[in-house]
Amino acid sequence: RFIQFFCFAFGWIPIVLALVLLYLLFNHSQMYSKEFRNAIAAYHSIQIFYDIHHSYLFTPYPLFPMPIFVCNGILCRLNAPTAVLPTLMGLLCSCGSVGLSTVVFMRLRNLLPLESRFRLSVRQSLALMGFTAVLFLANTIGFAFYAVDDTRKMEILNRTEFAWIRERPDALVWGDLFDTPAVVV
Repeated sequence: RFIQFFCFAFGWIPIVLALVLLYLLFNHSQMYSKEFRNAIAAYHSIQIFYDIHHSYLFTPYPLFPMPIFVCNGILCRLNAPTAVLPTLMGLLCSCGSVGLSTVVFMRLRNLLPLESRFRLSVRQSLALMGFTAVLFLANTIGFAFYAVDDTRKMEILNRTEFAWIRERPDALVWGDLFDTPAVVV
């Protein structure tokens, strides 16, 4: 229960810092272009949603080296389907990664001189960012298809070392120790 306490007690810190950053970005950073400030704001807004999801709603606790995750968040207490929660986490991570790569790419594009051979055209930039977005969102699709319990879930959880989570409905069991996944995504 330490992880649950830690996330609930300290999960608000990155959220407050992100809100302060958004305030400073819009009220005290007029030297940056409006597009760049909007891109940074969009990225940090996605990160706020991720922090809320990861610190309060989902709060996964991995049982390494076993491919088992125990959910300690509010959604798990409300009996939300455990397999859906990693998919939501993957979606938030993917959106955050796409947002960050967009911000970095925009900043790099603004720093390069117009006559530079490394500066891409608008069409090339959109194609590259679209490919990056598809690549990041493929993780979410993988979670949606493969974030299901193993057929041997009860057999695995009936072992002595897992007696403490045997009665919990919020354990996501992806397999046994040293299982080789059938499909690599």
